[in-house]
Amino acid sequence: MNVKVCKVFLIILLLNVLNVNLNCKMFEYSDWFRPFWADMHSTITSTELAWAFNTEEYNYGEKIEGYGLNKIFSFSNIGLDLPLFSCNFYNGNKFGFGLTLPFIVDCWVDYFEASTSPVINTSYRMGAPEIVFIHRFNEALWIIRNYAIKLTPFKHESTHLGDELTLYRKDSEMAITRVNVSYNYYECGLTINDPDGSTDENHSLRLSFMSLINPQKGWYTIMPFEGDTSLVKYPTTNYEFYVQYQYQTATDKKWHIQGIFSAEWRNRVRYDYPFSYSDASVFQTDAWKIVEDIFSYVNLNVAAGIRYNNPSIMRDYKVGLAAKLYNGINPYGQFRCIPFFSKIGIALLFER
Repeated sequence: MNVKVCKVFLIILLLNVLNVNLNCKMFEYSDWFRPFWADMHSTITSTELAWAFNTEEYNYGEKIEGYGLNKIFSFSNIGLDLPLFSCNFYNGNKFGFGLTLPFIVDCWVDYFEASTSPVINTSYRMGAPEIVFIHRFNEALWIIRNYAIKLTPFKHESTHLGDELTLYRKDSEMAITRVNVSYNYYECGLTINDPDGSTDENHSLRLSFMSLINPQKGWYTIMPFEGDTSLVKYPTTNYEFYVQYQYQTATDKKWHIQGIFSAEWRNRVRYDYPFSYSDASVFQTDAWKIVEDIFSYVNLNVAAGIRYNNPSIMRDYKVGLAAKLYNGINPYGQFRCIPFFSKIGIALLFER
């Protein structure tokens, strides 16, 4: 043990001699590679009321045939990045390195259904520590001041229908009651011009990629007692990539408010099994096939609003109010088989 301590001490001493200038802290948040507002599966804690596409697939209350008028749903996300380690080093903190442990729970609720307000879907994401790195330039290249990288070696997602909805689908004798969406994946991302904790004006571009660790297992499975397994196929695509952009204005010095615009496009994988009304005649026309393809490839999420930054009151936490718009494949749980889903809503966000 004493030999190991001596080795660590000598390494730290050598780095200081080489002008690395370590500034390291345990259980300290890293300011770089924080989630953007348009990221639908992030560690930002938020609650949203949205006017969203409604269908008999998850409409527990009043009976509708196929798909019906939009209705108001509640979408909540509880996110946490547990800080493990953060370090700035070399020549005036030119580089940064950090480790965080992510945990995310999101819940879709039919809040205004009169009898029971059923949970439609709950998703969980957790995994191994994520590695985040930043390289800050001595001089900006045009407006680019840095780049940041995140590596997630292991992450798990599993999703679950609410009890009421499971019983409703079984009693309605749908061909498929439930699907076990559960998979492990790795993820990596690159940010050009990361905000890096700054409250000044900034443009950021983020490119990310995720892929299944075990492609043979796939994104989901189904048991015979959960539905007609002969109807279930499995996507050949085992990855997703996505592009995000976020713009923030400079924070007003008097009111501590800044404007935020954020957008994400993702090549979301569509799950390959039928939904309850997919055989309707309207969906078999050539014209609808074109519409379906457009919806399947758009997968655009946009958020715009204001954020309150006041360290003296919020202790480095930030509160935001945003209008949000999504259009594309349904992004929640086993409903990712539905190629057309849209929602527009208002969200309250709480972020570190």
